[in-house]
Amino acid sequence: MTHQNTRTREIVRVGRTAILVSVVLALLEALEGVFSGSVSMILDGLSHITEASNAVITVLGARLAGKPADRKHPFGYGRVEYLSGLLIAGLTAYAGITGILGGIQSVLHPSRPRFTVYSFSIIIISMIARIVVGRHDIHTGKHTDSRALTQTGKSELKHSLLSLVTVAGMLVYTVFHISIESWLAIVISADILFGGLIMVRDMLSSMLGERMEEELAQDVERTILEEEQVFGAYDMSLNNYGPGRHTGSVHIAIPDTLSVVELDKITRRITQRVYQKHGVFLTGIGIYTQNTTDPEVIRIREDITAHAMSHPYVEQVHGFYLDPDEKKIRFDTVVSFDAPDRMQVRDQIRSETAERYPEYSVQVSLDTDFGMLPAKK
Repeated sequence: MTHQNTRTREIVRVGRTAILVSVVLALLEALEGVFSGSVSMILDGLSHITEASNAVITVLGARLAGKPADRKHPFGYGRVEYLSGLLIAGLTAYAGITGILGGIQSVLHPSRPRFTVYSFSIIIISMIARIVVGRHDIHTGKHTDSRALTQTGKSELKHSLLSLVTVAGMLVYTVFHISIESWLAIVISADILFGGLIMVRDMLSSMLGERMEEELAQDVERTILEEEQVFGAYDMSLNNYGPGRHTGSVHIAIPDTLSVVELDKITRRITQRVYQKHGVFLTGIGIYTQNTTDPEVIRIREDITAHAMSHPYVEQVHGFYLDPDEKKIRFDTVVSFDAPDRMQVRDQIRSETAERYPEYSVQVSLDTDFGMLPAKK
C-alpha cells in the first residue's frame, strides 16, 4: 500500500503540472489567435484544452484507482486507470477530428492573419512546453506503469507538431504572403486523429485481456523453482487488476513421496515469497505429482515427452501421471496458437501415444500458455 500511495502521489503531482501548463497556454494562445486572425493558432490553443482534460482524467483516475478494496470490489479499483487511458485516447481522436474540420472551414473561408513577435513567442513557448511536459509525462508514466499518464504524454508530443506547423505557416505567410497554415493544420490533425485511434485500439486490447507479461511470468516461475522439492511450474494464469496488482494461480510438480504437511509448508512459502518479490498474490497452487521411484514409469514419461515435443507446434508437456493399477496414462500439452488446429494436434498426440502403449488408456489435456513460455523455435 505504501508503494501504491507513493505511485499515486507521483502521478497526481505530474498531472497537476500538466493541467496548469495547458490551461495557461490555452488562454494565451487562443486569445492571441483571435486578435491575430490565425485559425491554426486558435486550433493550437484549443488543443491545450484537450491536453488539460487528459491530465484531469489522469489525476482523477489515479485517485480512484488508489481507493482500497471493498466488499463490492474486492480486487480494488486499479482498472479505473485503463478506463482513464481509453477516455484520453478518445479525446485525442476527437481533437484530431476537430482540427480537420477547423482546417477545412479555414480553407473554404480564408482570412488574412496578422502576426506579431508576440504571436511567434507564444507559439514557440507552447511547442517547447509541450515537448518538455510530454516527455516528462511519458517518462513518469513508464516509471509508474501508468498507461493513462503515458497516453497523456504522447498526446502532448503529437500536439507539439501542431505548434510547429503553426510556426511554419506564420513564417511562410510573413515571408511569401502565402497562407498554408490551414492545409498544414489539416495534415497534422489527421496524424493526431490516427494516433488517437491507435491509442483507442491499444487500450481496448488491454481491457479485453492480453497475454500476460512474459518477463513477470518467468520471474515468478524462477522464484517458485527456488524450492528444492519443486520440479516445475506450469499453467500459470495472472489476472491484472491495475498496474502492479496481479492475482493468479499456478500448478507445481512435486515428488509423489511428499506428505501433505510438507506440501502445505511448500505452498505457503511459495505464496509468501512470490508476493514479496513480485507483488503477485497466488490465490491457488495446484499439484502435479511426479513419480521419482519407479524406473519404468520414469522411462515411459521421458519417452512420451520426447515424442510429443517432436511435434512442431507442441511447446510443453507436463502433468504426466501413470496409474499402473488402472492402466491409465494422462498428461497435458501446451500447443502453440500458430497451429492451424490445436485440438487436432492434441488428438494426434493422443492417438500416437495410444499406439505406442496400447496396454494403457490415454488421456491428453490441451493447455493454453498465457505468457510463461517463449515461442518454440
